[in-house]
Amino acid sequence: MAQALPEANQMPLLVVRLFFAGMEVAAAQSCGCSAHFCCSRFGYCGTSDDNCGTGCHQGPCYTSPNNGGSIASIVTPSFFDSIINQAAISCAGRRFYTRSAFLTAAGYYS
Repeated sequence: MAQALPEANQMPLLVVRLFFAGMEVAAAQSCGCSAHFCCSRFGYCGTSDDNCGTGCHQGPCYTSPNNGGSIASIVTPSFFDSIINQAAISCAGRRFYTRSAFLTAAGYYS
């Protein structure tokens, strides 16, 4: 017949059990969210802007709106030229890149 452990010997066992219970809670906060929930940059599940906006790394994340501005309206010819003109005249890329090529490439990411 098994004997019960003396009370003093049960304390380390209790500490170990609490430690592993705490690890399970921490793991749940690192995501593994249910469907339709986002995982925030801090590892919490939810559906708010804090969970699904900036820093979201799992679930139905969304990005901030661009306020309706197109890339072409932001990268105007004068803006693009001011960037290109910062390169040295001897720079081969100075004549290689065009605003049109930039807008075409950027269009693949929108």
